[in-house]
Amino acid sequence: MRNQTHSNRKDGYTTEQKINVSTSDLNITIRAYHLLTTNGKNIVHLISPPMVCLLLVHFIIIITEIFYVYTSIVQDINSGINVPVAAYMTSILFAAFEAVQFYYIVSACSDITAQAQETGILLNEFHQTDSSVKVERIIESFTIELLHQDFEISNCGLYTVDYSLMFSMIATIMSYLIVLVQFQLAEI
Repeated sequence: MRNQTHSNRKDGYTTEQKINVSTSDLNITIRAYHLLTTNGKNIVHLISPPMVCLLLVHFIIIITEIFYVYTSIVQDINSGINVPVAAYMTSILFAAFEAVQFYYIVSACSDITAQAQETGILLNEFHQTDSSVKVERIIESFTIELLHQDFEISNCGLYTVDYSLMFSMIATIMSYLIVLVQFQLAEI
């Protein structure tokens, strides 16, 4: 009996002690995860109103710059003036710069959401290792909690900031530009 107890020990710990350490470590990790996600959601909630304004400014600047370049070039062509491409390059570059900023905001939010959703996958891989019933219950409980959490970043509940927002913005910009061009052509 003494040899069996001694053979179950590795590094001076019994199997029961290892399980207790594992469950304790898992509980600490889960609490740290909850603290991290709570703080992250609070930060997103705090920066949502300025982000709404920032994305609106990007949208307006891109539309205005593209429309300005279009109408200026059309007026120059109608007037018979040689179109000075260099004169409009600043407007084009400014619109491109705003589009790149918008892309980086959307990309960062999408990446954060994707990384947050990977927690369940990583936890599932850990769950497949040999563990005790106590550890399995903790992992199962935490996995169920993860399934009920929404990791998407949204701005004041108006829309989700991800790549679909970028495609929606492109479609909306094109629609507005078509309407503006039609009004401008009606004036000529």
